[in-house]
Amino acid sequence: MQHIYNPFDLKIQVIAPHFNIAPKYFSAYFKRVYGIGYSEYINKYRASLIALRISSRQFTIKQVVEEFGFTDESHLSRFFKRYYMISPGAYQKQHIGVPS
Repeated sequence: MQHIYNPFDLKIQVIAPHFNIAPKYFSAYFKRVYGIGYSEYINKYRASLIALRISSRQFTIKQVVEEFGFTDESHLSRFFKRYYMISPGAYQKQHIGVPS
């Protein structure tokens, strides 16, 4: 997923033409094959990458915000909590010393 850092490049309207299919068909096909909606798949993947960055302690929360294109730390926090039910800072504290 080389475009994970540029959300525009991951939009269905941008992806579908690469497969020469309509965006509605792409969306339905993706859900039928993978059992999850395309947008939800992308968001879960982003959340897992963010969790790796945070737990590695090589990146500050602010660096992760910038890397993934969030407007600010609270935007990242809301996104992250949707998938991990915990703030990025609390997640980082829980994973101190845990090998990733």
